[in-house]
This record gives sequence, C-alpha cells and structure tokens, in this order.
Amino acid sequence: MRSAPLGWFGSGRRPWVDVLYLLALLALTVEEAAVQWVRADGPWRLPRVAMAVLAAASLLLTRRHPVAAAVLPVLTGGLLNRAVPGLFSVYYLASIGRLGPALVGGALIAATSTVRATSLADGAGIFTSQLLAQVALLSFGLWLHGRRRLIRTLHAQVAALRRERELRAEQAKSAERARIAREMHDVLAHRLSLLVLHAGVLRDRALAGTVATDPELLTERLELLRATAAGSLDDLRDVLGALRADQPPQRVPGAAAPALRGLTELVGEAVQAGQQVELAVTGKAESVPTTHRLAVYRLVQEALTNARKHARTAPVAVRVRYGAPATTIEVRNGPGRPGGATSDGPRSSGYGLVGLAERVRSLGGQLDAGPDGRGGFLLAAQLDTAPDQLLNPPAPPEDTA
Repeated sequence: MRSAPLGWFGSGRRPWVDVLYLLALLALTVEEAAVQWVRADGPWRLPRVAMAVLAAASLLLTRRHPVAAAVLPVLTGGLLNRAVPGLFSVYYLASIGRLGPALVGGALIAATSTVRATSLADGAGIFTSQLLAQVALLSFGLWLHGRRRLIRTLHAQVAALRRERELRAEQAKSAERARIAREMHDVLAHRLSLLVLHAGVLRDRALAGTVATDPELLTERLELLRATAAGSLDDLRDVLGALRADQPPQRVPGAAAPALRGLTELVGEAVQAGQQVELAVTGKAESVPTTHRLAVYRLVQEALTNARKHARTAPVAVRVRYGAPATTIEVRNGPGRPGGATSDGPRSSGYGLVGLAERVRSLGGQLDAGPDGRGGFLLAAQLDTAPDQLLNPPAPPEDTA
C-alpha cells in the first residue's frame, strides 16, 4: 500500500487518527486567522493573518519534513503571542528523537516571547514561564519517544525469539530425523545382511544341486531365514514404537531390547550365517551405563555387518573390555579372499560409521576405523568411564597389614 502525499494515511497508520489530526489542524488554522483578524488592525492585519495561517498550515509537513515545518510556528509563536503551533512543533520534534532542533525551537520561542515585555522583570517572568513550558513539552516528547523505541525493541526481541524458537524446532526435528535414520540403519543393516547371506548360501546350494539331497540342511537354513526375518520385524517395531509418544512399543514379555541383548547372541547369529568370529569379553557389561552398552552393541554390530559385506570369508576378532577408566572395543577382520565380498547384497551407504562416530563423540569417547596395515580392517573405540559412573564398582582391595 502506497502512502499518500506528505505521509498522511500511509500503511501502518490508523486512518481515524489522521482524520482527527487534520480536523484539529483545520480548526487551529481558522482559530489562528480569526484571532489575528480580531487583535490586529491597520496595515498589519492582513500580514499577521497570513503569517498565522501559514504557520498553522505548515504543520501539514510535519510527517515528511519535521524540521522545515517547525520554522514558521516557532518564529511566530513568540512574535504573535500564539504558542500552540510552536509548542506543538517542539513537542513533535522531541517525540521523534530530533532533540537538537527541538531545543533550538524551544529556546527561540522563549527568547522571542520577551519582545512583548514592558520591563526587565516582565521579560524575565515571560522567559521563565516559556522556558518551563518548553522543558515540560520536551520532557513529555522525549518520554514518548523512549517509550516508542522500547516498544519497537520489545517487538523486535519477540520476533527474534520467535524466529529462534522456530530455528531450534527445525534443528530439533533435523536431529530427530538423523537419529531415526541412524537407528534404522543400525537395526536393519545387520539383520538384512544376514538375510542376504542366508539366501545366498541357499542359492549357491540350489545351483550346485545339493539342496534336495540334504533336507535337514534346507530346513535349518529356512529356519535361520525365518528367525532372522522375525528378529528384523521385532527390532523395526521397537524403533517405530519409540516414535509414538502416545503408545510405548509392545514387546514379547521377557524379551530384551535389541541394544541390550548379549554380544554372545549377536556373534552367534553371525557364526550361523557362516562368519568366523572370535569373541573375547572382559569385565561386566552390567557395571557400565546403559548408553555405553548400547554403543558397544552397535559398534560390534556395524563392524560385523561391514566385514560380512566386504570380507565375508575373513576371520573376525572381537575384543571388548568393560569398566574404568574406559570401555574399549576392538573389532579386527583379516583380508578377504578375492570374490569374498557380497556383491548381491545391499550397497554400503557409509552412514553407519558416521552415525557411530557421532554416537561415540556424544558419550565423550573416540572412534578410529580404517585399514590395519595388514590387508584387513580395524575398528577401535574407547568410551571413557569414570569410577562414579560404574553401577557395580569393584570393591577396593583389603589391607593386608
């Protein structure tokens, strides 16, 4: 919406306020002209009326040119003994923060008012009364200006807080989406790679023609496929159920959460799928925080999944140590033979190690993953565990003295 000439009835303004202001200005102009017509006589009547009308009408320019609009009202305020236009100009300049012009205008009105004095004492009284009036107007105008600035500042702060809240909400949503994606990857990548491996074994045996001659092996492999698929559904149900705040995830009574199942079960699934895995665990898993156990489980799970994808025939050594000062995890697989990688399985996205590194950093630990220099791959992590974090800290040694 475009503003009208001279700044009246513009966007963001209340029309009824401008209407009242213009009506008051018209009435002031007529009143000033009538007063000068009655008071003056002789050849100065018309000039005084014209000056009074121009002084009052110049207030129309206050929105666009406040300083220029105050010149005539200030000069005629003291000379013609008509204070209203001049006082309004001083007040308006102070209310919009133009303190310098407002002080000059107030001083001029007070000084020119003494021209009408008939004695020194009369001049001092007029000057003092005018000065007090100007100070009162300046104070009120400055107070109003400060109040407007405070309101604008508060509105800006509220808008900034609203934007900050929206940004934080978006960041929280992004972080939650990333967490969900990481959890989905951790849960499904391991199970799906097992399904791919079991299905690949069955396919190879079918091509070799040995499936029909060994029905017990076929039954065992199909049962492994069924159990792995059922485990995938349970894990997926846990992840999706955690996203519903109005309904907690439903699990079979007595079943452990996927992240808290034992490493022995995890390694057993990998061995059943044909991997060569050696597991060595020292310390008690129950003595460290649940978040550390979850991280250990996911680290070993991801390492076994990557070894199955890229070096299926290579042996894997898993070393886990629970306790203070740190819980350590080391998973090393040897070099795979040519053709040992699962080319028909899901491609690696690279997000697994990124998510694990973020998880380990959030727990104050560090993660290193890369070639071990002997053709294999090494994943090593350390989760700092302070003694006061241990749920069942070891008892101090007894004094033998």
